Amino acid sequence: MATYEDIRKANEAVGISTIKKEGKNGKVTTFDYVTVAQRIKAFRMVHPEGKIVTEMVSFEQGMCIFRTEVYTGDGKLLATGTAMEKQDSGFINALSFIENCETSSLGRALGIAGF
Repeated sequence: MATYEDIRKANEAVGISTIKKEGKNGKVTTFDYVTVAQRIKAFRMVHPEGKIVTEMVSFEQGMCIFRTEVYTGDGKLLATGTAMEKQDSGFINALSFIENCETSSLGRALGIAGF
């Protein structure tokens, strides 16, 4: 069974990205963020046989909803995550709102699981 210390070590190993975002007023804000790719790596370090299941729950009128379930190698449900995205609601969503929605639900589930 994974311990808090196992998760802490995996999170530390994958590191943190620094994101810069320019606001409408031109002010640049920086903040630390763990990308979904980094969260997946940390999850795999702790649960190499674990399973991640994503499902599109809804796709109507330019909106989609995804749900993600994260399991240990022995099938224990660790966490779930849900996300909704609307097509054309921003630069990324204009091109890839479905992919963005799936990734968001995955990031939420892994975050809830401690990664």
